[in-house]
Amino acid sequence: MKLKKKWTNWLSQYFNDKERRAFYVLIIAVVLLTGIAIVYKNWSIKKGGMPFEFVAIDEKLDSFETRKEADRLAENILTPHRFDPNTVDSLELISMNLSPRTIYFLMNWRRKGKVFYRKEELSKLYTLSPEQYQQLEPYIVLPEKKNPFERPAFTKKPEPTSIEVNTTDSATLTLLRGIGPFYAHKIIQRRDALGGYLNFKQLKEAYKFHDSVFQILKNKLTIDVSKIKTIHINSANEAELAKHPYIKEKLAKNIILYKSGIKTFKSKEQLKLVPLIDEEKYRKIAPYITVE
Repeated sequence: MKLKKKWTNWLSQYFNDKERRAFYVLIIAVVLLTGIAIVYKNWSIKKGGMPFEFVAIDEKLDSFETRKEADRLAENILTPHRFDPNTVDSLELISMNLSPRTIYFLMNWRRKGKVFYRKEELSKLYTLSPEQYQQLEPYIVLPEKKNPFERPAFTKKPEPTSIEVNTTDSATLTLLRGIGPFYAHKIIQRRDALGGYLNFKQLKEAYKFHDSVFQILKNKLTIDVSKIKTIHINSANEAELAKHPYIKEKLAKNIILYKSGIKTFKSKEQLKLVPLIDEEKYRKIAPYITVE
């Protein structure tokens, strides 16, 4: 009673009658609402294990997580077929259900010069999950492994039994034991200047070969004199004659002067009448001259 009296005195001190009645009504309302809430909560828990207002939210969360997990699994499930990561195009990768980010990074990697030599290198593509790589690995087809720094093995062709010197090239001559590019070049150079070789002695005009090398040439080379290129003396000018190693400038000038006097050479023997041409010089020049 004393507590009630103190409470009443305290309210009378601060509130008038109207305000005290309103205060009592507010307290009663709070108590009633609290009681209803407690009863409703307990009843909801008994019905479904949680308040009704949270059931819908929980169901939405469950649905979201399920879809998210399904999406994640869908991203990891590929439909691969045989492909070479060095040449595969973006459309093929799309058909295999790879993500756009993975396709972009793979193509960009290749644009920067990446070449795949081993299957495992594809697993280093960080947007490709381990699960996805395991699905792709059996379908990766790479060309035969080649070391980019390895030089191809050089196999020299077998040495020929014989070579026709007036029609061969320098590469073929180098197949002979002891004949390198230098010797071969000298032999071809002299042949082209002469118009062809008549005999083996002329090889020594090309270069002062060591006796052992010269013996190899004699044993392996053949000479077909029908392949010799001749100079038509009645139509050749001074410059053309001067190019021949056996004629040169001074003798070419004398031949042209003599021809201007006789107009036309009727036979090669007329060359013997040209100043500076003796019997030995004539024997050397005659095979390379024609009047027909």
